[in-house]
Amino acid sequence: MDARVHPRTRLSVPVQLYCNRRNSYHNRKTGNISPGGLFINGSPCGSMGSEFDIFMECVETDDPLRVRAQITRVAHNGFGMQFTGIDSCQIRLLEKVIQPDWDGRDPFEGLLIFAAREEVTDLADWLRLTSLVCNQYQRFALSQSRSGKHLHPG
Repeated sequence: MDARVHPRTRLSVPVQLYCNRRNSYHNRKTGNISPGGLFINGSPCGSMGSEFDIFMECVETDDPLRVRAQITRVAHNGFGMQFTGIDSCQIRLLEKVIQPDWDGRDPFEGLLIFAAREEVTDLADWLRLTSLVCNQYQRFALSQSRSGKHLHPG
């Protein structure tokens, strides 16, 4: 049973971790993310309890989103981090990273949004994702935009 307060969204985006204590940067990719924390693929940059500033791209701002997090779990394929001291503005921007709005009108835009959430490794994966975006996701997004709501993939 999953005890997380916030459900995680599979998302593979580059992040940069900065360790104040060692004055060092580490480039990694996320495996999943939520407003409460994230899982980073790859070897840990520190031990349990180590704190880092995490920088990630955000479409809402020119500057990268910066959040503070600490390592709470280490696994064979990466490590889990919990956000610490996150404010409401950072949560709003983080939610835009996790679930960008898509109105369903431009399939290419939808493909770019959903490609970050899928394990796309070959042509067959791209064709499957393109089919999903052009059919199910697009239909759902258009119906949501007509009702004044936005699609939140995940």
